[in-house]
Amino acid sequence: VGDGGPGLQAQVLRPQALALAGRVLLFAEPERERLRELHLDTDVIDTALETYAVNFSIGEGLA
Repeated sequence: VGDGGPGLQAQVLRPQALALAGRVLLFAEPERERLRELHLDTDVIDTALETYAVNFSIGEGLA
């Protein structure tokens, strides 16, 4: 929650795996299945990537 708004007002759930790419701080929100980005120059937070888990199997063993 908080996309496009100030980073300090965003609701972030248990951030993990921080990385810095230039002036952008990237971090994972695994429980929400998102990669977030905080633009340090503007203090704007966005969702860089959002995915939904897909469980599948091929046959009876590991693929």
